[in-house]
Amino acid sequence: PGRVLVSTGLLRELDAAGVAAVVRHEYAHLARRHVPLRLGIPCAYAVAWAVDATLFGRAGLVAGAALAVPLAYLSVRVARWTEHDADAAAARGAGDEFRDALARLAAGGHLGRTPPAGGRLRRLLASLSMHPPLAERLRRLDEQPDRGGDTRIVDGSTASAARGDD
Repeated sequence: PGRVLVSTGLLRELDAAGVAAVVRHEYAHLARRHVPLRLGIPCAYAVAWAVDATLFGRAGLVAGAALAVPLAYLSVRVARWTEHDADAAAARGAGDEFRDALARLAAGGHLGRTPPAGGRLRRLLASLSMHPPLAERLRRLDEQPDRGGDTRIVDGSTASAARGDD
């Protein structure tokens, strides 16, 4: 239920192992049902706001507008959580290859970097970004204790390969 498209730019930028690691990250979004979650929150809000505005007129319209800011905050938090979750799944399966691929893409200017300090508008826009800052993503990957395992994403779930450690 879903597809991952790979751009020619990604193929030019990374070697086969790096592309595989990035694709693993994208498949983790599909397998862990991140897409419906990320789309479902604003869709449910829009439907609730429309119903509220229909039933309660101007008061419903104003109430819905007042909830737009908390909804934006929730949407950003959920989106960032799903990115960290997909990062962790990719790192468990691809080890340092995923982290290295992220760093190579960032160095090539293909991923958003942490914005330079300054300006309220710049900080506000950075806080609304659906992707966590790259430095935060790399730090969390470095702190992940179980990097490099053999976790495969199969049919919407993850299954760890037997390691024979028992």
